[in-house]
Amino acid sequence: FQQMLVAKFLFRSLPPGQAGAWDLSEKHHRTGDSLLHLICRCPPEKFDMAAAELFRDVLLNAPEAIFSHQNAQGCTFLHIAGYQCNFWILRAVLTNGPTKSLELLGLAHVDNVPLAPLQCLLEATKLQAPRAPEWKPSEVLPDWFKLPQMLSRTAGGDGTVPFSDMAFDVPGDPAPSRYFAHRVVVASQSQ
Repeated sequence: FQQMLVAKFLFRSLPPGQAGAWDLSEKHHRTGDSLLHLICRCPPEKFDMAAAELFRDVLLNAPEAIFSHQNAQGCTFLHIAGYQCNFWILRAVLTNGPTKSLELLGLAHVDNVPLAPLQCLLEATKLQAPRAPEWKPSEVLPDWFKLPQMLSRTAGGDGTVPFSDMAFDVPGDPAPSRYFAHRVVVASQSQ
């Protein structure tokens, strides 16, 4: 299906109530999908303005019984919208849908529905927490890494540290520690 522009043109050419118009209560003989099911199967990246307008037209003209219709898999059109992560459809049903929209979305109990559409949305958007990479501390600093020497006191005994212009005194147990740094490095690492 997924030819939303063509479907929108045909729907508007033969609006409900005219002879030969679309039967919005029609269901597929094998899958049990209604027109709302088919529109909701449109992938989110292809759900454009034509699809949104077609959905709105069907939503406003469909008989109320079709809203709670379950296909052969036991899903309403809102379940499919939830699995597709189509927030536009879910919002449109809440604002323009029938009065029992809250029941349909799973905000109230509905019999014979194994998983509510909002739960389908949660299942579809579950992200696995990333695993922290294993970190192994280096036992020996490489020869090219001269930072400890650059931030050490000079051998002359004057107590200066040549590549630092700041010192941080950190209280500790049993004695405080002094850490040397350069203000440019500290500023670049500060938030």
